[in-house]
Amino acid sequence: MPPDSPSRQTLLKGFSPMKLLPTRVHGVLDYLAAGAFVVAPQLGGATKVGRRVMYGFAAATTLYSALTRYELSVAKVIPMRAHLALDALSGTLLIGTAFSHKSSSRVTLVGLGLFQILAALTTETEPSFTENEHEGATSVVGALAERLGVTA
Repeated sequence: MPPDSPSRQTLLKGFSPMKLLPTRVHGVLDYLAAGAFVVAPQLGGATKVGRRVMYGFAAATTLYSALTRYELSVAKVIPMRAHLALDALSGTLLIGTAFSHKSSSRVTLVGLGLFQILAALTTETEPSFTENEHEGATSVVGALAERLGVTA
């Protein structure tokens, strides 16, 4: 099949080999990552500094995830591309933090940092909904109610 043939273009339309994760899945991973930032220090014997770093990342991840324009947010304020840039920055900072102090949580910090970077690189940059579909849904509960067809 030639690279510019109509059937190849149709077959590959909307597909990017690097953007494998839909934004909805990314949203679930965001909240799971925030939970991991809270739980990991309890499991790994993190230092006081390590715990504070992870709790800070948990709060930051939860906040910018709740404000991102994607399916699982509370308020759709931050564009998805900006969110992904924050994820990549967060991952980079986690890895840097892991090597800036001696801690038994170094492996955890590097692992979570790599996870953040990988998620940023492999997630679609546009959510699967249109702004009109979610005009009235300003919360996760509102979006869920809308999807289920529940009206107030």
